[in-house]
Amino acid sequence: MLDRYKRLGEVSPLAIQKDWESLIELLSVASRVKANDPESVQAVVDMAYSTEKAADAAAKWIVETCGVDISSGLNVAPTG
Repeated sequence: MLDRYKRLGEVSPLAIQKDWESLIELLSVASRVKANDPESVQAVVDMAYSTEKAADAAAKWIVETCGVDISSGLNVAPTG
């Protein structure tokens, strides 16, 4: 998933580039989590909270522009 988001980030439009970079960083941190290490898990939780607005903004732009719900990967009906 991280590699897919990185590849998409290479072609992401300027409108969501910073938001997308935040999501890549979150996935990068999550990919290194050590489930038995509370500090490692907390780092992912903290980053998830701190990137929530970026994730929402990117997801909204993608649905409105591309008609794709990135949370599920399924196409959605055009909004307008």
